[in-house]
Amino acid sequence: MGPYVADFAAHKQKLVIEVDGEFHFTNKGIRKTKERDEWFAARGYDVLHIDTGELSRNFEGCITSILFKLGLMN
Repeated sequence: MGPYVADFAAHKQKLVIEVDGEFHFTNKGIRKTKERDEWFAARGYDVLHIDTGELSRNFEGCITSILFKLGLMN
């Protein structure tokens, strides 16, 4: 999307889903993530970040978060 690669995107709902690994938690990664999130936000997208550790520990919870953000769950 533009100059960025999104892990997943639901264009109709204007949602980008990012699966964040350890790089995202370095100083450089934090800065780049902030820049990318601001770029998406300026175009009307919300960004949902899911940590890879959380994904492996709580897969169902991550799916619930995604479904909630997509408006498919209350």
